[in-house]
Amino acid sequence: MWSDIARWSGWFVGGLGVLMWTFALVAQTFVEPIEDNVTAEAVGLAVLVVINVVAFFAAVRYERRAAIVCIAAGLAFCVFAIATAGHNHWLAAAVSGGPFVYAGAMFRLAEHLDEESSHQTAITAA
Repeated sequence: MWSDIARWSGWFVGGLGVLMWTFALVAQTFVEPIEDNVTAEAVGLAVLVVINVVAFFAAVRYERRAAIVCIAAGLAFCVFAIATAGHNHWLAAAVSGGPFVYAGAMFRLAEHLDEESSHQTAITAA
């Protein structure tokens, strides 16, 4: 039961992060011409968004391994946000990489709780 709550919580928060950043990336592409908007910061942001989105969807299918990648990519996104934000560094980190770190941690927790319950079931059956 607790593993399902952790898993659904990770899906919800991570899904919100995916929707938010995918929308922001696509909207930015349509609002300003790409020729005017190619900077190192824009390329770094786009790469991190793509890595985080792919890691999130991989973590939905391959929980154990991809959850670690999701956490690492989210932390990299947090560091990037802190380095590039003008003001409110911690808010930028929480909004950018926070949902992905949280989702990866919840997927990992759900996997751990599933393993723990299977060990207890095996002990009880013996």
